Amino acid sequence: MAKEILLSSEIRNKIKSGVEKLNNAVRFTLGPKGRNVLISSDYGAPLIINDGASIVKSIELKDDFENMASKALALASIKTNDVVGDGTTSAVVVASSIITEGIDKISNGINPVELRKGLNYYLPIIIDYIKQNSKQIITDEDIYKVAYVSSGSSEVASLIKDAYKNTSKDTVITLEASQGIETSLVLVNGYSYDRGYLSSYMASTNKKEAELVNPYVLILNKKINNMNELVPFLEVAIKDNLPILIICDEIEQDVLNALVVNKLRGIVNVVVTKAPSFGNKKTQMLEDIAVLTNAKFVKDASFELPNLENNALGRSKKIIVSNTNTIIISDNKKEIDDRIKELKEELINTSSEYDKEKLQERIAKLVGGIAIIKVGALTEIEQKERQLLIEDAVCATKAAISSGVIPGGGKVFFEISEELKSDKYKEHISSKELLISALKKPFFQILENCGISFESIKDKLNNKMWFNATSETIEDYSQMNIIDPTSVAIAVISNAVSISSILLTTECGIVDINKNKEEVNEDNLL
Repeated sequence: MAKEILLSSEIRNKIKSGVEKLNNAVRFTLGPKGRNVLISSDYGAPLIINDGASIVKSIELKDDFENMASKALALASIKTNDVVGDGTTSAVVVASSIITEGIDKISNGINPVELRKGLNYYLPIIIDYIKQNSKQIITDEDIYKVAYVSSGSSEVASLIKDAYKNTSKDTVITLEASQGIETSLVLVNGYSYDRGYLSSYMASTNKKEAELVNPYVLILNKKINNMNELVPFLEVAIKDNLPILIICDEIEQDVLNALVVNKLRGIVNVVVTKAPSFGNKKTQMLEDIAVLTNAKFVKDASFELPNLENNALGRSKKIIVSNTNTIIISDNKKEIDDRIKELKEELINTSSEYDKEKLQERIAKLVGGIAIIKVGALTEIEQKERQLLIEDAVCATKAAISSGVIPGGGKVFFEISEELKSDKYKEHISSKELLISALKKPFFQILENCGISFESIKDKLNNKMWFNATSETIEDYSQMNIIDPTSVAIAVISNAVSISSILLTTECGIVDINKNKEEVNEDNLL
């Protein structure tokens, strides 16, 4: 197929246009006064959301060159969402500023490679400043603040705070659609481990998750070498018309392919994950999962068909498997309590600090349980919007617990911008100017969404006094409930600089020429 090529200023102008269009579609969703975006759907009602990552994924621009640029910028948002689950709009706003103003500088003769070098020079300086302003989550009130800033809802913030308060900091929070209009919190027994499905074809929802209701569970501490080893267990699942989760050490690719084919044909709903961890710790975790599901923990020596009976299969109330994580929800409260008691007794009788630490980790995972937020709404459209909102708040809170928090509301980025103006930063001036401007953009956008100009309040702002977007007043920051996760801020600036550096050093764009367009042009030839 013939190609169309754009070079130098032509491709840069297309990049700038595509980036601006994507940014304009997303930026109004930022902050507590953020607006919604209406997105058409091929099936059912349209989406009305303010989730940055979901919005950028839905955008396809008519111009191929502009579309490539918008897709590249979207990666800053998508990557931020994948890593920390929040900060998706901020990543687009910051990256868009660097790219558009950077292209203007290139048009005025600045070398793009030097701009990229300068951006990468200042990135660790900015990250270091963020870390210096970070503090660890200590109280339930801190959890409430993070969830409130992310969701803008005191109800959502209270639910998330209660979820952690009534379980542990290691708890897993999942979302479900409620049958009513009320949004509520339900605590259940459960367990999670850091392994996901081995094939994306095993995902069964548009969230790229596999949801197994009342599934069988097969736990094997061995490699599955051929399909015959699994047939007796698959037959049980097929007969009872129930899904099955298989946890194994390894699996031959041919066997995995056969399972995928059977799933796609609707013969059996099967999901396979690798066993969590390694060595002795892996064995212990599998034993805990076996207790949780009433499954028989099948080790190498005992896996001898046909001697192994079907009672090796365990059961679970529900299992949710993503590409990176598995959540098992169980009804076996008595078995779990007995297991916890057994591990605590073992902990008392253990002198090794290493063994104590591992036992405490296992107890924490079993005690932690699973918190389910049932999302209620009057309509399906509202429910989807609320579910995305709560999902962002949950991810932000999880990130804050693991990495700490910094002052929110665009405050830290604004302060870094002012810090970079110092004479001690004399390297790569053009790149520094880009970052000084870009780091203020999230705060400026929060103000714009509130209908307030920066000029009208700038003389009232300082290290102590800051703008509260919820009440639209200038307040003592120490009295405000505005904090952001440290890891979110780091992900935002890191991904923004990464994508910006690549687009700014792009000198050529190549796309396929539309065939219909070619035919029209040929017909018009004299």
